[in-house]
Amino acid sequence: MNKIFLETSNKKSYECNLIRILLKRLGKEENQDFEIVCVGGKDNLSKHKVKLAEHESDTEVNLIIFDADTPTTGGGYKKRAEELKQTLNLLNENSNRNEIFLFPNNEDDGTLENLLEYIINTEHSCILEYFDTYEQSLASHKDKDGEDKYQIPDQKAKMFAYISAFRKTRQQKENLKNKGDWMFDNPQFWDLNAAALQPLKNFLAHHLKSI
Repeated sequence: MNKIFLETSNKKSYECNLIRILLKRLGKEENQDFEIVCVGGKDNLSKHKVKLAEHESDTEVNLIIFDADTPTTGGGYKKRAEELKQTLNLLNENSNRNEIFLFPNNEDDGTLENLLEYIINTEHSCILEYFDTYEQSLASHKDKDGEDKYQIPDQKAKMFAYISAFRKTRQQKENLKNKGDWMFDNPQFWDLNAAALQPLKNFLAHHLKSI
């Protein structure tokens, strides 16, 4: 079975749910056509050597989908891609069985959350604009040493604020809290036809086309 290795540690994360929904649109079913493996952090891929080596046929592949991150967080697209390739080589894994995609678009620095910002329903872009104003207000407060007085929210907090802002049914609230269901298949919130999502969709379609 083809395996998709994600950086998250939880199969109920929004990261997993986005991948599931995109693959469902390709006619692929989890545990039938693919298996999600939660790595639990960028430095833990080597701990999954056994999973990486499991192949029932010559056509199966491992898709490693991580964040590219940025130089300010010790990463960046080129650096992270090279690190992952080196890790796979050290594990003696057959290179033609492993394909790497780094958020947001397998080309630029960034994260999954950067990609999510590009695929919101633009009708609600005001939510992110308000959040930017909030961040700027916090950043304007300094302590006596000139350091930020308050913790500035990260991109994950920004995107959580976006999906949290909408009115929801009780069930939707429970699914958001307990299942990481960010309702990616609901066009009221997200545009899965956005151009920014095309590199990921192309990557999945190309490498899982044989199943």
